[in-house]
Amino acid sequence: MMKSHVVIEGVCVLAVLRRLNLASDVLIYVRGRTPRVSTRDGSILDEVDRYTRTFNPEQKADYVIDTPQDHTSWRLQVDIAYINAKTRLAMLLAGGGILAILIGAVVFVIGATGEDTTTIKIAGFEISATGLGAVILATSAIWGYLAFLARPKYSHSRQYRNSSSADGSSNIEEIESSTVVKSRPQ
Repeated sequence: MMKSHVVIEGVCVLAVLRRLNLASDVLIYVRGRTPRVSTRDGSILDEVDRYTRTFNPEQKADYVIDTPQDHTSWRLQVDIAYINAKTRLAMLLAGGGILAILIGAVVFVIGATGEDTTTIKIAGFEISATGLGAVILATSAIWGYLAFLARPKYSHSRQYRNSSSADGSSNIEEIESSTVVKSRPQ
């Protein structure tokens, strides 16, 4: 008989396991910043504090994972990875354009100055070395345009919204977004 594995994730999970009369095989504790929970009486935070004092989950954990205190740092890492990938793609395309310019120029110059009048036959069409060089040079403009389109287009914003309830409590909500800005050819 195969043993099945169950992953349980959540706050106060040791209390839940105790109520279900179950034990964990592996316990992972994720240490991070205290959540901003706004309740009238603070009961949720009090419950989590009692749970932490009673069960001491960090000490019982098989593994402890630290998350950054600044919750935006993981977003920053994703944003940097996006910008890095887009920049590399744009550089690769720009490099292809530069290579097309170099090869096209060499083929064009050799065809224009050489005494060889060799033509290349492709699918029923004949093209001279000069013509081939011109075509390769023309494609460099396409490479450059593709590099322009592949550049990182990125916007990041953070807003804070303060709201008040009828009972006098207030809540500050942070809204953060990272956006890919779509470019429109002008």
